[in-house]
Amino acid sequence: IEIGAPPSGQNGVMLYFGTGSFSFYSDPADTYAQTLYAVNDGERIPTTATIPLSSLVRYGVSNLTGTDRTVVLQASPALARGWYVNLPAGERFVGYPEVAAGVVFMPTYTPNAVNLGCSTGGYNTLFGLNARSGAAALSRVHYGSPGSNNQPVAGTASVALDTGGTAPVKDVGVMAIPRQAPPPLTGGPPPAIPPPAPTPPEQGCWMMVSVAGAQAMYLPYPCGRQSWRQIQ
Repeated sequence: IEIGAPPSGQNGVMLYFGTGSFSFYSDPADTYAQTLYAVNDGERIPTTATIPLSSLVRYGVSNLTGTDRTVVLQASPALARGWYVNLPAGERFVGYPEVAAGVVFMPTYTPNAVNLGCSTGGYNTLFGLNARSGAAALSRVHYGSPGSNNQPVAGTASVALDTGGTAPVKDVGVMAIPRQAPPPLTGGPPPAIPPPAPTPPEQGCWMMVSVAGAQAMYLPYPCGRQSWRQIQ
């Protein structure tokens, strides 16, 4: 489970988690529907009250092209207390969510339905969703390096992970890459042409999303301080 800030104007704390199991002998054959959740655990009266699914935005998963998938809005209640994504049969969440720069990363695993004894094959995918709305958030990914033209298609919310194996992925690493300053001017007269404008924040700062064995992914994020708190 992971926690995060709630949407603007709401109290409480956002909780990010998912359902699924891959610990028991019969788990590979389990095709029960599993779900990714983001729930605002705010102030409730009484505190024992539950949060019904009808108060959460509902998404389904749909193929885009190849292994890229998107999330499709299915229900959007007024004053929603979060969102959830229903996964296809057999797919499950058995890892740890990670929230960074307004995106929640959630790895999922789909094992083969047939148990092969001591080991079971399967494949991994990684969801990248807007932490507050649940919308797709992987369209701006660059594979391999920030300058790469290898990107998923527009609207991508889930990408396949080629880890070189079939074990489930549990951890997602997110690391901000320090912004590099422009090289200093050398001696001599000032340039006749004014220097270029500063790089836009979206293109100037990157975070690297990594999963063991898989190709690194890079996402732009706003540079500089995004919020502050005054202490009196």
